[in-house]
Amino acid sequence: MAHHNARWFVGFCASGHTLAIVLAFFLILGSISRTRAHGDASWIMKNPDFGWCCGPKDCFWLDHEEVRIDGDDYVVDRFSIRWSIIGTFPSKDDHFWACYYMEGTENRELKCLFAPARGS
Repeated sequence: MAHHNARWFVGFCASGHTLAIVLAFFLILGSISRTRAHGDASWIMKNPDFGWCCGPKDCFWLDHEEVRIDGDDYVVDRFSIRWSIIGTFPSKDDHFWACYYMEGTENRELKCLFAPARGS
C-alpha cells in the first residue's frame, strides 16, 4: 500500500499538476498583494476633493527618509520629484503618497502629492 502511494505521488509531481497548483498559488498571492496596496490608497480615490488623483495603479507611498524639504518644495531625488509644499494634499495615514498619470503614457507625470502634517 505504501509503495502504491509513493508511485502516485511521484506520478502526480511529474505530471505537471504540481506546477499548475504552485503557479495558481503564486497568482492568487500576487493578486492579494496588489489588492492590498490598492486598498491602502483607497482613501485617496474615495475622497471627492481629490479622488481624480488616483486610479488603481497610479499611487504609491514614499518613505519619510526619501522626502526632503528644499525651500518651499518637497523633493524626492529617486523619482526626480519637486513639488510645492503649498500644492500638496493632506495625507490621511501619515505617509507621503505620489500619484502619477500612468496609463497609456511612456513618461510618468506627477498628478498629486500627499504629505503628512508637518512635524509628523
